[in-house]
Amino acid sequence: MNKLIKIALVLSISTAIYAESDTASIESSLTNYTPESEIQLANKLTALGSLKQKTRDYEGAIGFYDQSLAVRSKMGDKESKGYALVLYLKSISEFRLGKSCQAVENIKEVIQVYQKIGDLDSAMHAEEEGLKKYQEACSLAFAKQPSLTLNKD
Repeated sequence: MNKLIKIALVLSISTAIYAESDTASIESSLTNYTPESEIQLANKLTALGSLKQKTRDYEGAIGFYDQSLAVRSKMGDKESKGYALVLYLKSISEFRLGKSCQAVENIKEVIQVYQKIGDLDSAMHAEEEGLKKYQEACSLAFAKQPSLTLNKD
């Protein structure tokens, strides 16, 4: 992975709070970076998604994550830690947008990928930290929806 991408990904995922100018500077550097391979492109898109997520632009983050997932799928990289991580990050943005039921579907796929590649610790973490919380929120969302009644007249 290119050094710039690694730095941006680490910075954007960390818990430190960045000034808006710092985030804009990192985003500008990433946007101007020309990847030399498909994996570098996927990593660039993931880093851009992470930056959007960090600034609470969850729709923008999902857009970049979807692009990264598409590149990884095209490469035949759907059963890797990288693919699972991007899908996990996407589920977080979906959850924060209130799309908890969609987040459930994606976190289930994350768990399956981790299980297939033998990363049981990551699978367990995704289940404990994501799946349970997302399922609870999804159930609550359905419970709050008014039930549909049919008029029998």
